[in-house]
Amino acid sequence: MVILYHASVEGPMADDQIYNHIDDLYDGIITREEFWKLAEFNYPTNQICFLTEKSITYLKFKGAKKYGKI
Repeated sequence: MVILYHASVEGPMADDQIYNHIDDLYDGIITREEFWKLAEFNYPTNQICFLTEKSITYLKFKGAKKYGKI
């Protein structure tokens, strides 16, 4: 049995658009070269997964920054 007291995982997240690009590649709408150009990293896309409610209690909001043309 695994007991998690306050676990979280952080890492890169796939942009939702990547699935559209994969479909386009498999359907022959774009080439492999076009796919890899579209799949390039363009902006920060990290995500954090909180695996327990206790892990969330360790968060403290410090501020926010604007990136890119959002």
